Amino acid sequence: MEPAVPNVFAEPRPNARPEGTVIEGYVLETPADMPVDGKSAKTQARVIAAAKALGHKALVSLLAAPAAEASSRRRFQDGSR
Repeated sequence: MEPAVPNVFAEPRPNARPEGTVIEGYVLETPADMPVDGKSAKTQARVIAAAKALGHKALVSLLAAPAAEASSRRRFQDGSR
Protein backbone atom coordinates (compact mmCIF):
# COMPACT_ATOMS: atom_id res chain seq x y z
CA MET A 1 0.00 0.00 0.00
CA GLU A 2 1.26 3.47 -0.95
CA PRO A 3 1.72 5.95 1.96
CA ALA A 4 -0.74 8.85 2.15
CA VAL A 5 2.16 11.32 1.69
CA PRO A 6 4.65 9.77 -0.76
CA ASN A 7 7.18 12.64 -0.68
CA VAL A 8 8.81 13.68 2.59
CA PHE A 9 11.64 16.09 3.33
CA ALA A 10 14.96 15.24 4.98
CA GLU A 11 15.35 18.31 7.21
CA PRO A 12 18.53 19.23 9.14
CA ARG A 13 18.39 19.96 12.86
CA PRO A 14 18.59 22.30 14.66
CA ASN A 15 16.08 23.97 12.36
CA ALA A 16 16.79 27.73 12.46
CA ARG A 17 20.50 27.55 13.21
CA PRO A 18 22.91 30.42 12.52
CA GLU A 19 25.13 30.04 9.47
CA GLY A 20 28.16 27.91 10.23
CA THR A 21 26.46 26.00 13.05
CA VAL A 22 26.97 22.24 12.94
CA ILE A 23 24.03 20.09 11.83
CA GLU A 24 23.25 17.72 14.70
CA GLY A 25 20.98 15.38 12.78
CA TYR A 26 18.16 15.01 10.27
CA VAL A 27 14.43 14.30 10.56
CA LEU A 28 11.69 13.41 8.10
CA GLU A 29 8.86 15.90 7.65
CA THR A 30 5.75 16.07 5.48
CA PRO A 31 5.20 19.05 3.16
CA ALA A 32 3.05 20.48 6.01
CA ASP A 33 6.12 20.43 8.35
CA MET A 34 4.72 17.54 10.41
CA PRO A 35 7.13 14.84 11.66
CA VAL A 36 6.85 11.52 9.82
CA ASP A 37 8.16 9.09 12.42
CA GLY A 38 9.43 11.30 15.27
CA LYS A 39 12.96 9.92 14.95
CA SER A 40 16.21 11.62 14.01
CA ALA A 41 19.30 10.29 12.26
CA LYS A 42 22.91 11.50 12.33
CA THR A 43 23.29 11.46 8.53
CA GLN A 44 21.17 12.24 5.47
CA ALA A 45 21.84 8.73 4.18
CA ARG A 46 20.25 7.17 7.27
CA VAL A 47 17.18 9.41 7.19
CA ILE A 48 16.76 8.67 3.44
CA ALA A 49 16.98 4.94 4.17
CA ALA A 50 14.33 5.35 6.88
CA ALA A 51 12.04 7.16 4.44
CA LYS A 52 12.44 4.37 1.88
CA ALA A 53 11.73 1.73 4.54
CA LEU A 54 8.46 3.55 5.30
CA GLY A 55 7.57 3.66 1.59
CA HIS A 56 8.31 7.35 1.07
CA LYS A 57 10.56 9.21 -1.35
CA ALA A 58 12.93 11.53 0.54
CA LEU A 59 13.59 14.98 -0.88
CA VAL A 60 16.84 16.69 0.13
CA SER A 61 17.71 20.39 -0.15
CA LEU A 62 20.32 21.28 -2.76
CA LEU A 63 20.94 24.74 -1.32
CA ALA A 64 21.43 25.96 2.21
CA ALA A 65 18.76 28.64 2.50
CA PRO A 66 18.51 31.31 5.20
CA ALA A 67 16.04 30.36 7.95
CA ALA A 68 13.39 32.73 6.56
CA GLU A 69 13.42 30.87 3.24
CA ALA A 70 13.90 27.34 4.58
CA SER A 71 10.20 26.54 4.64
CA SER A 72 9.73 27.56 0.98
CA ARG A 73 11.69 24.45 -0.15
CA ARG A 74 12.49 26.02 -3.52
CA ARG A 75 14.94 23.41 -4.81
CA PHE A 76 15.00 19.79 -3.81
CA GLN A 77 16.64 16.74 -5.18
CA ASP A 78 15.14 13.28 -5.14
CA GLY A 79 16.83 11.36 -2.31
CA SER A 80 16.47 7.99 -4.08
CA ARG A 81 19.44 6.32 -5.70
